[in-house]
Amino acid sequence: MEGSRSKKLVFFYEKYEAVSGALIFYMRIAQFIAHNSDYEVFYVNYKNKVLEEMYSDSKLQFCDLTKCDFSEFENADFIVPINYLFFLLERTKDIQTGKILLFDWHPELVKHLSFHFGDWNRDMKSLLSLFREKQAAAFMDSSCLLSANRWMQEPFPENYVPVFLSEEEQPCAGRELVNETYINIGWLGRLDGDKIYALINLLDMLKLSDIDRTINIHIIGDGAARSKIKLEAYAPQMRFTFTSYLLGEERDQYILEHIDLMVAMGISALDVSNLSIPTVIPITRSRRFINNQFVFLFDTVGGSLGWSKEDLLLLGCKTRTIAEVVEMVYAPGGKRRLGEMCWQYCHENFNIENSGRKMLEALEKTQLTLEDCRSHPMIAQQMDSFHRYQKIRKRYNRNYGDYILFVQKMNRLRRMSIWKKCKVLWNYVSAPIKKAFAKGKKRLWTIVDKTKRRIRSRRLYKRTQDAYPAKIAALQLYAKEHTQLRAAFLVIFSSVFPSEPIFEKMLEDPVFDPYIIVIPDMQRSLRHKISTYKETYEDLFQKYGDRVLNGLDVNANVYLELKEDYQLVFFNNPYSKMAFKFHHVTYFLNKNVLPLYVNYGFAAIKFGRNIMKTDFYNLLWKVCIDSEINLQDLKEHQPIKGHNALVTGYVKMDRLANVSVRPRDRKKIIICPHHTVLGWKSLDISNFMTYYEFFLELPTIYPEIDFVFRPHPLLFSNLLENRVWNQERINDYLSQIEALPNMVYDHSGDYMDLFANSDAMIHDCSSFIGEYLFTEKPCCYMLKSQQEIEDVLNPMGMACIKNYYKAFSEEDIMKFIDDVVVSGIDPLKEGREKFSRQELKFNYPMAADCVLDVIKNTLLIDGRTE
Repeated sequence: MEGSRSKKLVFFYEKYEAVSGALIFYMRIAQFIAHNSDYEVFYVNYKNKVLEEMYSDSKLQFCDLTKCDFSEFENADFIVPINYLFFLLERTKDIQTGKILLFDWHPELVKHLSFHFGDWNRDMKSLLSLFREKQAAAFMDSSCLLSANRWMQEPFPENYVPVFLSEEEQPCAGRELVNETYINIGWLGRLDGDKIYALINLLDMLKLSDIDRTINIHIIGDGAARSKIKLEAYAPQMRFTFTSYLLGEERDQYILEHIDLMVAMGISALDVSNLSIPTVIPITRSRRFINNQFVFLFDTVGGSLGWSKEDLLLLGCKTRTIAEVVEMVYAPGGKRRLGEMCWQYCHENFNIENSGRKMLEALEKTQLTLEDCRSHPMIAQQMDSFHRYQKIRKRYNRNYGDYILFVQKMNRLRRMSIWKKCKVLWNYVSAPIKKAFAKGKKRLWTIVDKTKRRIRSRRLYKRTQDAYPAKIAALQLYAKEHTQLRAAFLVIFSSVFPSEPIFEKMLEDPVFDPYIIVIPDMQRSLRHKISTYKETYEDLFQKYGDRVLNGLDVNANVYLELKEDYQLVFFNNPYSKMAFKFHHVTYFLNKNVLPLYVNYGFAAIKFGRNIMKTDFYNLLWKVCIDSEINLQDLKEHQPIKGHNALVTGYVKMDRLANVSVRPRDRKKIIICPHHTVLGWKSLDISNFMTYYEFFLELPTIYPEIDFVFRPHPLLFSNLLENRVWNQERINDYLSQIEALPNMVYDHSGDYMDLFANSDAMIHDCSSFIGEYLFTEKPCCYMLKSQQEIEDVLNPMGMACIKNYYKAFSEEDIMKFIDDVVVSGIDPLKEGREKFSRQELKFNYPMAADCVLDVIKNTLLIDGRTE
């Protein structure tokens, strides 16, 4: 593809979003033009490390909006979302020449643009007429075009830049039916207010249809409106499987294995068609509706992949009822034929080469200039309003995100009576007071709601704790009448089994009959749940044989009820959402069972206080605490003030004492990055994205040292789920590690041997802050700033970090290796050893024995022999 001339092209967008479908579209088409035209292409927006990471291999140049020198874009071409025109004009006010292409990528964008004006119809008609005359607007699809034409007497010409596949192109492959006994229908998309009713309408139409087979509904996605689906209304005809969000290969594999017909919109519909799966587009609406019109992808027109009922009528797409669609798919060879038709239509009409070419063609057509915009009376008037807003923004420290709200207030004023105007103006003049009042009112109601919830919770906590003496009395009687107490250890991941030392001690003690019950992770995708469940069961079964039981029948999807078969239940994970209801502490509240929790992570960060306040933490009989320091923190922040606390020492580390230290000729350093790469405002401690390349360089810089790369188990899944990296990028990174002769990738469950047979650690994990100090070896903690210590760490964490070498840069890490590890200059050694022995190693390595002694003393058991 050839560009018309060599000049600058600026993709402008003044809005911060981490990752979204619109932004990915915008970025990919900018990247394509950068590689396939003579343009020098720039993307101007607020700094976004995630997007820059995703597109760092391209010719696309990123410009931070807060630092960008727009004078460099004199005579450039600009592409901007149509509702961000005024932001562009303000930023480019010192530029004399330049052309503009307005891009409309959503049917609501023209409506959003209209919010800038007072007399919507008059102003918008005038402005849109200018855009039409100058051929300055390109539309993603015909739905966007129809939305714009509703304002016009003379419509815009068709000028489309369609969406395209987000995944790599797959070969066309005929698909056989998953199961001829059942109907398998999938829904791919968010379950939010703007889409949920499309799904509910699908379910209603299926319920009313004449389909006589059981229908399996596979919902791939999640959202705040999920609860609006009343599952009981569709039973027993329909059976539901919620997978939550699936991405990339995991999503594709699930679709291929479970789905014959997919209902989806937008890029999601293209991604499914790319797999040669029959795909239909539904009508969508923001409230409940009844409609039985569905359109196969190959019957769509104008690039539209989603519509309202009115737009569908105007588009003239061929529609079918859901019963007709199902009949076609399940006819002999129907799935194969329809899937291939969807695949072919998708690849002929929705590819980035086609969209990139059309974007360049639209750019060639536009005659709209910066000067045209500035001289238009409606725009000039609006820019004056924008400047007034800027003055207020500077005075009251507002941001551009409030601009539309400001304009809407001004627009409403023009249509109000004098009395209402005075009232509004008074409110606006006293905006700081009004804001403070509204904030105070909101805070008051928040306090009231929280107080009510807190009172209800504390009543429950008190009732529960008050009930334990009666349970203990019942179990004391049980212990006199039975030879053994049965104990259940609920385990989700083999790598997260902090009570394992207690389990092993119980195996040797005739008083106890312990079992490990492997339970599934209910919080993540179905595929993740099954794979991690099987992996955990296999790992533990190899170690403990028939002492390991299934908490889930995978084939029948039946969960194990523990009832009162076990007198003691040990939890190893505090997150309630990860456990099925039979495996949650609330299940045992009305049973003669004593539930205990052993911290799976060392309590070194303030984030742990969130867990202290949960129902789980306050309903347990006992919570095993590692130290007196953390007991005091618990008493300060836990609602029941440490009532159920048991200071045992750090049980998890008992096993370290049994590890043999082997002689070595070479130094060994462990590198452990945390998983919180994105989306963790209260726990932003990971530095992986800063140092991931440097980690690969260290083995080359220090060939005489062996390195072990052991990231947090969730690091790569978080990179994948947040679209920071794809699976290919992760595999490539791990391949680079494997290629290094003196670095290994360790993802085993047990790391005690690694701790004991290492010389130092470099990390930013929370638990390891205390755990590695048990070895008394030097360690280096990666920090973003000195302030992070105050913001993130609790008193125990701050006490631990005093015995650490700290790294704020690559140079600091290398200094730690050079001075401490290689040269042995370790000024913190004496203090570190003293702290470890006097503060950390409470009851070490007898913490598990302490727990057993407390249980025996509580239940009046003096000890028994076979």
